[in-house]
Amino acid sequence: MADNQDRSGCRFSDKVAIVTGGCCGIGRGCADILAENGGTVVILDINDPGVGCIDDISVENFKELLNINLIANFTASKYALPYIRKTGGSIVNIASISGVIANAASPTYCASKGGVISLTKALAIDEAKHGVRVNAIAPGPVNTPMLNNVMKKAGDVEGITKAMKESNHLKRIADPREIGQACLFLAVDATFTTGEVLMCTAGNEIGYGVK
Repeated sequence: MADNQDRSGCRFSDKVAIVTGGCCGIGRGCADILAENGGTVVILDINDPGVGCIDDISVENFKELLNINLIANFTASKYALPYIRKTGGSIVNIASISGVIANAASPTYCASKGGVISLTKALAIDEAKHGVRVNAIAPGPVNTPMLNNVMKKAGDVEGITKAMKESNHLKRIADPREIGQACLFLAVDATFTTGEVLMCTAGNEIGYGVK
């Protein structure tokens, strides 16, 4: 684990965060970090329908995934922005490394997360005139219920875990709180940063092959 995992303070005091999917996984990690730093956190829970090959996913499944991973981001931004503009807040979307470099057996998931990245960059342009920053985080493998379910369905938790660790330079899987720390940084400290995608991947996308 990162040495600064349990640091807390008042960096987010007197601020309000709306965290979608905040009951578990990455969303919970973000919600916990923001609350520990003095923020008021409102949690909206979202269930991810999962991933699979194109032959295993119906059109309706894809639409459901788009609703959860992409349209929900658009909806939250649309209705929150009138208030964010007035208060000088910012938006931090959760994308994925899958939206940047893609993965096998997950075309719909990759497409939905790639859409989050494009939405983030386009909104950053439009909202700059209002002083609103819009950024995204693209996590690599994170210890979440979703990841564990995918590995269990594949029937090789130990083998997939080993492969994921070997695919990045830090040789481990992230804790959700580490993504929360990145979210806090973008929300509070990165005041001259907008339209960016912060790769929280332990260098998964750099270098070639097994690290």
